[in-house]
Amino acid sequence: MGSIFNFPGTLFWQCGFYFFLGSAAHCAYIVAGKKSRWLAIPGIAGLGLVAALLVVHPAIGVPKLMPAILPSLFLIICSVESSHLVLPKWARAIGDMTYGVYLWHVPLMLTAMLVLDGIIGSRRIVLQPGFLIAYAAVIALIGALSFYLIERPAKRALMRLLEGGMARKRQGI
Repeated sequence: MGSIFNFPGTLFWQCGFYFFLGSAAHCAYIVAGKKSRWLAIPGIAGLGLVAALLVVHPAIGVPKLMPAILPSLFLIICSVESSHLVLPKWARAIGDMTYGVYLWHVPLMLTAMLVLDGIIGSRRIVLQPGFLIAYAAVIALIGALSFYLIERPAKRALMRLLEGGMARKRQGI
């Protein structure tokens, strides 16, 4: 309701709301267990209700309906994941770079703002659609590089270290 009517402190409460909403959706996924493939049904129903609401009241807008859209998408994704579908390579590549994108997007954004302030003296360019596309492309590239150059080698090194420790433990050393 705070989103729709712009109550004071809405952003603070939205953060808490999204956290607990995600936690509740995760609990639904855990409780559903082997039947979690059926979570797509309430997810699709939720997106259907959002679409119907947007048709009837388009002035509300998508951003204000995110509290319904995000958990619906989460339930659909959980359903797909629990179906054990073999994902195409491009989907796996996107999944591999998500942690890097998560880690690098804020430092890159802050750097871009500092550079824009220092060189251009204005941030108005960020309002252009081309800037968003370029930013998304750069952050995706950095996320992929981060995965292939940092995360994957670190994981392999950790696994070797752990396997070596387990081998020594089995030998009684």
